[in-house]
Amino acid sequence: MKKIIFTLFILMAFKFADAQCVSSFTAETNTVNTQVFFHNTSTTGYGAAFWDFGDGTFSNDTAATVNKNYAAAGFYIVKLTVICPFDFHATHDTLIAVGNVSNLCNARFTYSVMNNEVVFTDVSHGNPDGLLWDFGDGTTDNNNTSSPTHTYNNPGFYNVRLFIFNSTSYCMDMFHRVISVGTNNMDCRADFNFFSHHDWTSVKFFDNSIGGDLTHWRWNFGNGDSSNLPNPKTTYAHSGFYNVCLSVWDDAHTCFNTNCKTIPYKTDSNSCNAFFNYFVNHATKTVTFHDYSTGKPTNWHWNFGNGDTGNSPTPIVTYADNGFYLVHLRASNAYGTSDYVRLINVNMGNNPGLKCNFAYFINNQFDTKTATPVDFKGTSLGDPSEVIWHFGDGTDDDSTSYFPYHLYADTGVYQVSVTVSNHNTNQTDTYTKLIHVFDVGVNELPTTKVSISTSPNPFSTSTNITYFIPKSTNVSLVIYDLIGNKKAVLVNRSQQQGIYTYVWERKSLSNGLYLLEFKTSTGTIVKKLTIIE
Repeated sequence: MKKIIFTLFILMAFKFADAQCVSSFTAETNTVNTQVFFHNTSTTGYGAAFWDFGDGTFSNDTAATVNKNYAAAGFYIVKLTVICPFDFHATHDTLIAVGNVSNLCNARFTYSVMNNEVVFTDVSHGNPDGLLWDFGDGTTDNNNTSSPTHTYNNPGFYNVRLFIFNSTSYCMDMFHRVISVGTNNMDCRADFNFFSHHDWTSVKFFDNSIGGDLTHWRWNFGNGDSSNLPNPKTTYAHSGFYNVCLSVWDDAHTCFNTNCKTIPYKTDSNSCNAFFNYFVNHATKTVTFHDYSTGKPTNWHWNFGNGDTGNSPTPIVTYADNGFYLVHLRASNAYGTSDYVRLINVNMGNNPGLKCNFAYFINNQFDTKTATPVDFKGTSLGDPSEVIWHFGDGTDDDSTSYFPYHLYADTGVYQVSVTVSNHNTNQTDTYTKLIHVFDVGVNELPTTKVSISTSPNPFSTSTNITYFIPKSTNVSLVIYDLIGNKKAVLVNRSQQQGIYTYVWERKSLSNGLYLLEFKTSTGTIVKKLTIIE
């Protein structure tokens, strides 16, 4: 009996301590300058604080008043997280206007729900004359509607986005929020907070997911590590920004959702983190881009996905054709470089459904001498809840991360695909492309080296042999056994520059090890092939 009473006492103490952990603050601003005084009004007794000032800078200042000078006037979402006894935490965030914002934009909307019908109302600042709604179910409204009504086919959680643009001041902004429509106990939404401290060697994460009867968590911390705990922590070897993804689901797998955020680790005001917003004029197929990278970048390199590039922080691009385009921004300063990719819809209608794409880069932070490390950056239109990757070397990644890291044992050409799906709307999409992996980097269109890869390997019935030749040449693909007997001639002819894939079936060859000889005018490459049952 005493043990039961003691246990109840402990549980009540923890519940009381959790309830007493409150984060709050007020902001003292003015329209003359960009100085802000933040007054921390959180519960007394917290042990540590983490300020996110919304401009890419952060602080662990625990003073009652924190002084912050912003580099520019604007709208900023400021977030304060405090750590209380027993490792409880609380987070509070609010939007503040800094300095003179009369010519700036800030996207916002309100909404009301009646069953599966939702009425949205634009309450943005900046007098936008361009509005684009993404309702999170694969449908959009690009008719500049200020108060659209949308009916969802299924109840659940939806991530709604509003893009705004003022054609006179050229200001733009995007706002998104997750809304709950109808009653759906089988839907869920992954979410989390994090706490970073300059004196700590690790970052703490706190699950804030909602909906469903969640029993499983899968974290990918962007450093090659993962966890299945609801509130884990991880250690980063280098300072910088990391893409962290959390996936949650229930035992029956009726609910599944993934959410990714970019988190800082020991960064400062010079740490570059690339980001941009955009607005599409569907009538003219003209897209206005605006760099919103943090870290005060001094150089910009854009790839607009249509063959054009640019180096302005605010480029304007007119696309010749309707389509979905993968736009890549590389922002840099004297302290580092950062990449950001985004898939945009140019005049492809209001019902595009789910669409996905990806980019890929060499990873220089991981020290490996036996394999080539590649970072993938996935992006999508719509609101996918699950992501699955196939890396083309016989390995898959079902971690549901948008930003997986993969080691390729061999250089060569690989067919990589990413598949996104939404369990609530029953939508799915797959994007596949060939990538070329080199020891010194990754290029989509190599120009100087021949290369070859096989997948799967080992294999039981057939394997895909993919190779690249940078110029016209005679190509020979021959299979030998280990004592030099020629077993099959796959290719023996002249071919033009390009990427080729040959599907080879083992037929009557027995299990064992074989040699694939790839010969061109520039030399010979020999690879091992293993046939198994």
